[in-house]
Amino acid sequence: MLLKLKFLIVGVWNTCFGYVVFLALDALFGRLIIEKFYPYMIALLLSQVIGILNSYLTHKFFTFNKNQQRISVEEFSRFTSVYVGIILLGLILVPLLVEVFEFMPRIAALLIIPLQVIISFKSHKNYSFKT
Repeated sequence: MLLKLKFLIVGVWNTCFGYVVFLALDALFGRLIIEKFYPYMIALLLSQVIGILNSYLTHKFFTFNKNQQRISVEEFSRFTSVYVGIILLGLILVPLLVEVFEFMPRIAALLIIPLQVIISFKSHKNYSFKT
């Protein structure tokens, strides 16, 4: 139970952090790039990369209590591979929600978060950090 609570606390932080980074990058690229599709897609991809680095560190040292260990290339690779799937899911679902169902990019990105949380928890617990 404590593990799930810690995961949720870190998850809320990481989600807020990643979403704020997405909003900032979307606003920046929205001013720099005229086409509708590119600003939010570039912002989505970059915010995912920044969010993964933040997420790895917070989950490693807080959620899964790996304080005694150094950062491992193998562990980081497993962790990152989980997010490759999550990023691909976002790169498919966000444009689908925006282009087909006409959601605003900010809302579309927000709507896929619950699915990403479930996939992330199960994958990190059973694969990335093997707790």
